[in-house]
Amino acid sequence: MKMTKTKIAGVLVEKRTIHRDLRGGFSELWEPASSEALSQANLSSNLEAFTLRGMHYQEAPHEQGKLVTCVSGQAYDVALDLRPASPTYLQWHGELLSENSGIVLHVPKGCAHGFLTLEPRTSVLYFTTAAYAPASGRTFRWDDPAASILWPLPPETSPVLNPRDAEAPNFIA
Repeated sequence: MKMTKTKIAGVLVEKRTIHRDLRGGFSELWEPASSEALSQANLSSNLEAFTLRGMHYQEAPHEQGKLVTCVSGQAYDVALDLRPASPTYLQWHGELLSENSGIVLHVPKGCAHGFLTLEPRTSVLYFTTAAYAPASGRTFRWDDPAASILWPLPPETSPVLNPRDAEAPNFIA
C-alpha cells in the first residue's frame, strides 16, 4: 500500500494494491500495524447520484478518526480540519473514490467528514476509531461559506439530503 500526505496533517491518501484475476479483485483495506485501532465499521448505501452526507464529526471525548473507501459506484469524499490550533484550520481535502480506484482516505480525529455520490447505487465503507456516540455527534452545512468546499455538483443541481443535513446550521468557529 502506498501512502501520500495531503496539506492537512493526518489526512492521508492510501492507494491499495488490487490483485485482479478472472474472478475479480482482492485488496487489503486495513492493516493493524499501519494505523490506529478501529472499533466500528459502517456501510452507507446510496440509491441516487448526488446524494450528500455531511459534514459530520464527533466532539471530545468521542472524536473519531475514519478510514473511508468506496465499494461500489463513485463518490467525492471530503475531510475538513476543525482543529483550532492546526495551521490548516478550516481547510479541506477532497478525494475521488471509486470501487476500482483502490483509494482509502484517512480522516484523523478533529476533522469533519462528508461525501457526495457521483453515480447511482454508490456504497461507501468506512471504519472508525470510536463508536458512534449520538450525544457527541455534530453536523454543519455542506455548503457553509466558512468551509468553502468545492463539491463537484453539476450546475443547477441540488444534492439529495436527509432532514438532519438539510437543516444543519453553519459551523461557528
